[in-house]
Amino acid sequence: MDAADYSSTQRQLLEKCLFKAKEWREMRDDTDWKHYHEEKKITIFTKDTPRKLNAMKSIGEFPFTPMQVWRCLMDGRYRTQYDQNIDKTQMLEKWAANSYFCYQRSKAMFMVSSRDFIIC
Repeated sequence: MDAADYSSTQRQLLEKCLFKAKEWREMRDDTDWKHYHEEKKITIFTKDTPRKLNAMKSIGEFPFTPMQVWRCLMDGRYRTQYDQNIDKTQMLEKWAANSYFCYQRSKAMFMVSSRDFIIC
């Protein structure tokens, strides 16, 4: 699909996603990750972000297809079954093959108000 085929809103969201993807790649490739846990051929690392948040990444093989992982993490029919902190999930828009904008809202927890996330 050519960029001209996208609406103004889609282009703005795409630009934000591309910027976040660039930020993520830079952080992912950084060598300042600390080993956190290892189990069943999957290693988990943590890192403090410039915004003082805790980021996590894993390296290993998951015996699932990408769509199965996507459904587990993003589809509210599955996510709310195992994550008691998720209040709502919603697919906002599919704007290209295998490209989605999703909304998630977490529940308020002790001393932390609920949070909204847009995931692309």
